[in-house]
Amino acid sequence: MPEERQIATEVINEWNVLHAATEGVVLLPIRWETHVMPETGVRPQDAINRQLVADCELLLGMFWTKLGTSTDVADSGTVEEIDQFVRTNRPAMLYFSRRPIDPTKMMICSISCAPLCPTGSRQPCPNRNTLTSSPTY
Repeated sequence: MPEERQIATEVINEWNVLHAATEGVVLLPIRWETHVMPETGVRPQDAINRQLVADCELLLGMFWTKLGTSTDVADSGTVEEIDQFVRTNRPAMLYFSRRPIDPTKMMICSISCAPLCPTGSRQPCPNRNTLTSSPTY
């Protein structure tokens, strides 16, 4: 979902331009691909959890056909990250794409999303309009 991820980054940057000074808050779009350094002797997901998840205050997750690679702790590293956020009462905003797909390529249906979404709601994947309006949790 590179296009949606890029849109999310652009919307975050636009929010910063419009609101950072008055709100006294700057949002940083952080991704494991750009903000995590490999570590030797540790489980890769532990490095991600320590370098990103432990210090982030908000999680924005977008899903389409894949949930990620399973770890020895969870069905995927993504699920492990979301679980950490939920356990520590930090907001995790999850969006699910409605883009047509080949059902044989779906991985996400094998996992119950109820534990991921405390309210039980499933949100469509964000576009510029949904990211600039008030989120529903």
